[in-house]
Amino acid sequence: MTSSQNTKASIVIVLNSLVYFLLAYFFVITISNVFSILMGKISGFNGILYYYGFEFLEDNTRWAKGNIFLIFGLGIGITFFMGVAFERWYKKIRRQYIKAKLFILWVCIISFTWFFGNIVVGAFLNFGLGAAMRAFSIPFFMRIVAAIVASTALVGLGYYFKIHVFISSNMYYRQLPHSKLDSFFFKQIIIPALLGILIVMLFKYPHSSKYQYMDILCLLPFIFIGFGGLIERSVFPSLRKSRKYDTFKINFQSLFFLLILLAAYRFGLADGLHF
Repeated sequence: MTSSQNTKASIVIVLNSLVYFLLAYFFVITISNVFSILMGKISGFNGILYYYGFEFLEDNTRWAKGNIFLIFGLGIGITFFMGVAFERWYKKIRRQYIKAKLFILWVCIISFTWFFGNIVVGAFLNFGLGAAMRAFSIPFFMRIVAAIVASTALVGLGYYFKIHVFISSNMYYRQLPHSKLDSFFFKQIIIPALLGILIVMLFKYPHSSKYQYMDILCLLPFIFIGFGGLIERSVFPSLRKSRKYDTFKINFQSLFFLLILLAAYRFGLADGLHF
């Protein structure tokens, strides 16, 4: 490809992936937040879902260990099982040419990032799973060990996901040489994720500091997935049937749907949805 063609291809890859990152983010976080609110409802709290997070109408007499575990342990823990389920789903359809499969891959990646990221952040700060760990008086040393294990797990997942990302190249390329996989990984995963996290922070303005940016911090351990994805692999599966030629097109339908969703999410939940 010429320099201009390569630039156009890169823009298309990044933009399409960014759209699916944002769609997947709001899907995962909304399910996790709603599940946490429902766990709070079981514990006797009334919750409110906003576009930037959720709150409880507090009753300090009900903040027992069991309630904290239900709300912040199971509420966030559900994302681990979402990650497993969507990874299995993606693995079944990853060789198909449909671009929407990237949404499934992003749901998987963000689910694992949110779960393990909460462990990493929660080891140091009283947020999410960190609140559950403190409720059960888990020693600081054990929390540090948990953070190290979670970080290592994310690196391992990044290394594992490299195969998924390689096969996703059939969305655009007839054949992707292994030598260009790291470059493609940057365009398909790392750059969209970094841009997506920045957009999420701006989207939540002026409430982006409501939780001292700790919800954003829980996404930043994605860098461990990025690091794992850049570790060299020697064996790759065959792409099998390939396209007749390279093709790079912006998925305008998904982009339009995202814009509608962001508007509905922002204005529809501005005053909160009461549970």
